[in-house]
Amino acid sequence: MFTRQSLLVCAFLSAAVGASSFAEKPATDAVGDPLPAHAVARLGTTRFRHVGKVISVAYSPDGKWLASGGYDGLVRIWDAESGRELRQCRGHDGMVWPVLFSPDGKVLASGGSDGVIRLWDPQAGKPIRDFKAHPDGVFKLVFTSDSKTLISGGGDGFIRIWDVEAGKERKPLRPGNQIHGLALSPDDKILASADQQGDIRLWDFAGAMETILIHAHKSGIDALAFSPDGKTLASAGWDDTTGLWEVPSGKEIRKLEGHTDSVWSAVFSPNGKTLATGSRDGTIRLWDGKTGQPGLVLEGCRGPVARVVFSPNGKRLASASWDGSVRVWDVAAGKEVVGFSGHAGALTAVALLADGRRATTAGADGMVCAWDAAGGKLLGQFSAPDFANAHLTLSADGRTAAVVGVLGRFSICDALTGKDRLVFQGPDVSATDVPATAVALSADGGLLACANTRGEIGLWDAAAGKRIRTVDDVRGAAVLAFSADPSFLVGVSSMHTVVLWNTATGRQVQEFDPGGMVYEAAVAPDGRTVAAATTGGKILLWETLTGKERRVWEDQPEVQALAFAPDGRLLAWGGRDGAVSFWDLATGRLRGRFTGHSGAVTAIAFAADGKTAISGGADSTALVWDLSGLDALQEPPIADVAATWTALADDDAGKASDAMWGLAAAPKAALPFLRERLKPAPTVDEATVTKLVAQLDDDNFDVREKATNDLIALGKPVEPLLQAAQKKPGLSAEAQERIKRVLAEVGASRPATGEIQARRAIEALEHMDAPEARDILQTLAKGGADNPVTRDAKATLARVEARHAP
Repeated sequence: MFTRQSLLVCAFLSAAVGASSFAEKPATDAVGDPLPAHAVARLGTTRFRHVGKVISVAYSPDGKWLASGGYDGLVRIWDAESGRELRQCRGHDGMVWPVLFSPDGKVLASGGSDGVIRLWDPQAGKPIRDFKAHPDGVFKLVFTSDSKTLISGGGDGFIRIWDVEAGKERKPLRPGNQIHGLALSPDDKILASADQQGDIRLWDFAGAMETILIHAHKSGIDALAFSPDGKTLASAGWDDTTGLWEVPSGKEIRKLEGHTDSVWSAVFSPNGKTLATGSRDGTIRLWDGKTGQPGLVLEGCRGPVARVVFSPNGKRLASASWDGSVRVWDVAAGKEVVGFSGHAGALTAVALLADGRRATTAGADGMVCAWDAAGGKLLGQFSAPDFANAHLTLSADGRTAAVVGVLGRFSICDALTGKDRLVFQGPDVSATDVPATAVALSADGGLLACANTRGEIGLWDAAAGKRIRTVDDVRGAAVLAFSADPSFLVGVSSMHTVVLWNTATGRQVQEFDPGGMVYEAAVAPDGRTVAAATTGGKILLWETLTGKERRVWEDQPEVQALAFAPDGRLLAWGGRDGAVSFWDLATGRLRGRFTGHSGAVTAIAFAADGKTAISGGADSTALVWDLSGLDALQEPPIADVAATWTALADDDAGKASDAMWGLAAAPKAALPFLRERLKPAPTVDEATVTKLVAQLDDDNFDVREKATNDLIALGKPVEPLLQAAQKKPGLSAEAQERIKRVLAEVGASRPATGEIQARRAIEALEHMDAPEARDILQTLAKGGADNPVTRDAKATLARVEARHAP
């Protein structure tokens, strides 16, 4: 079930969002930050957001700034009131773990997984100096009260002491275990350290001597904090408790219980009256600093809370969360005071509604959001069901959301309102021992595909909650995507092959070898082309008719999102560089590269009219793009229609594709020629097939063999007649085996050259916006009902007529 997480604004469902055009919108987003070129709206915000998990946060001594570090390898400095990013400090080669301002505010220190401590000028964001500190990573940092000395702890089991001004290390301390907690008493006399075994050590800091060992927790400790008077030490334990210890005796005062998972952070307020703890359970708890009595519980983070820190005046509390956000809370009210609407963390799916004015997004934070796509205003947001390791996705029309959990629970809901349409238990397809690996919804939300580790893909009627069929032997599909209609489903197997299935039969249509790991795959709206992004920055296009390569792009940034435009002429992709690139499939040329995301592009979709597109990023935002800014369309040249027609039959799918686009670009010259060449496919004579089937039982081997070969020569149109013959009584075992042989060879056989040429010509007709093209399709659609050319013409005509429907 989808539960409401914030105020829902539902009036928009029955009224238009607004009459103002994209062109009239100012070049700023909903919170006043500049929009990138070609963007008409930003859905969500980059304020107080990292790309990936946030590990640490610290207030400047005057309380005006917040600094944070995380998995994106950046130290970010924010305006503490507005959340606006002031500057970035770049230099760590890996994740940033602790960040800390010196008490005098002149230095910002950071430590990372690269084992380096970096000192920054926070005013300029420029480096001051580096310390190569802990080879296994810098876990903790503490300044002395005079800002002259920096103390660090890391994975190498050393506590290292640094002269900030001179840049030199003093003699280190060696507790022996990894240093996960580090704190210095307010008078700088007692240093406390904690390790992954759950032990606390107190040190005479001046004398560099261990004074007390406390066996504090059953497992590791992730943070230590002294009370302002120095008489109490708090410890954040992996055993879900917070310990309070008397200083300097080390005697236990009490254990605070309430969190349901590891406690990762503990800090006293400046006046010592409040203790705040943050936990892997995603909550922040406030406690009475003297009595340990529980107080408010702060909820809203959509991931584990890695760090909490009080502002200098104690009125506010900042948190760093694995959901990718920094949050600021009013301590007295227990409410977020600098909050922003939208997602926290990477987006997993984006969609623009048919009206082009609304959009829906889904994120790794488990949220589904509905937006005004013109102005970036949040219209409603909903929390997905709390299924363990759930997969969340959207339909391409933006109206349906689906969640599939490892326990086989399915939830289908209205993506605009959050209202449940269906919640059901799906046996076998996603049981506890065979968790889901990928999920996809068809464009209209009617079909749901779910792959699991057992190598199955279940196809479900999403409205009824009924399984329609199962596709076998996919070897754990990690990516699934429907074609627009949705006749086809594409998947990427764990063996790094790309497989295309017919959703009506569940049969495999083609299998493509990309030559490497595949990050993303997509099917063109007409189902004739499959695209895949692979390692090494390669984008491949295959023709589904022949399984051969149509085009390849090399040396692209690592691509994580792919989408075909509704007319099949553009392919958009986005990757780690944060840019969305739009490529012309007819010429292979780049028509535009739009930049604006501060992290990888993780999802892309087009509006139904192809005039706008939307991209979702790891930076927690979506950007709506005006595609009128793309370079002008350049049609491929065509020198001779007859030669181009001949090239349609070329065994090289790339050359044939160029010929197809050439014909499509020259309807005036091509249409009369195609009208003469393309004729309705003949109907397979049922009497002939019946006679040949009877000959499969003939006493003469040569007759039986000739009948078998004659049936194979009839090709795919013979399939339904033979399938019907199989069900009739009286056939001998040999006749049954021969029919199976015919069906196997016909099913696996490459289409005849004439069929390939005709179907590529039909593809060209679909790309012509001309009544004469529709006339030819209507003629071809009257051919033999079971002929692939006829079926292709009918499907093409249906798509063309749908596009021109009022």
